[in-house]
Amino acid sequence: MFKYPINVTIDTNIFDAAKYDFSENSTLQLLVKYVQKGKVKIVLSNIVVKESEKHIAEQGLKLCGIARKLRAETLKISTEKLIEYVGLNRLLELVDDKKLVKEKSVELFQKYIKDIDAEILDTSQIDLDAVIDDYFEIRPPFESGDKKRKEFPDAFIANQIRERFGTKEVVAIISNDKGFRAACEETPNHLFFESLAQLYDKIKKIKAPNLEI
Repeated sequence: MFKYPINVTIDTNIFDAAKYDFSENSTLQLLVKYVQKGKVKIVLSNIVVKESEKHIAEQGLKLCGIARKLRAETLKISTEKLIEYVGLNRLLELVDDKKLVKEKSVELFQKYIKDIDAEILDTSQIDLDAVIDDYFEIRPPFESGDKKRKEFPDAFIANQIRERFGTKEVVAIISNDKGFRAACEETPNHLFFESLAQLYDKIKKIKAPNLEI
């Protein structure tokens, strides 16, 4: 049974897919509105938060690189004098402090986390023995092969979710990662959506606060 507020946890790949777009009409900003209306309660792994902070910082640095290339391309076909005269000075601007760009990028994400009033799960909620057992038994998200570095964070996050919600409290898990979803699939109270848009469609179909879906 799904009841308001709906527990929702989000994987890093969802933030990545949304390009960290926190503008007014974005998919991520709509989540803020659902939280404010009391329809959704956000619970995030501290690992997801750290991964997302890293990714948005990397996005900021990529923008610096794009700006540098744009300046170089602009000066190939024109001069600083003409560019400034016609009011296109921004084409010549470069950011000198890349550290500041990273900090401001992370700051924007941290503000969003506050806006959605997220409960953050920490590493104390990870059952390390269970994760190690999954690793040696090659249970999801672990697979035979060499991609262990990526699988361990997924295993930790899945374990945090299982420890936080047990086998009875319902949680909507938003992720498009098949290995991660498989790691959480053992309990029937885990409901999966590949995107926030899918979750929103389901919420719109709920006519009463305690209606089953």
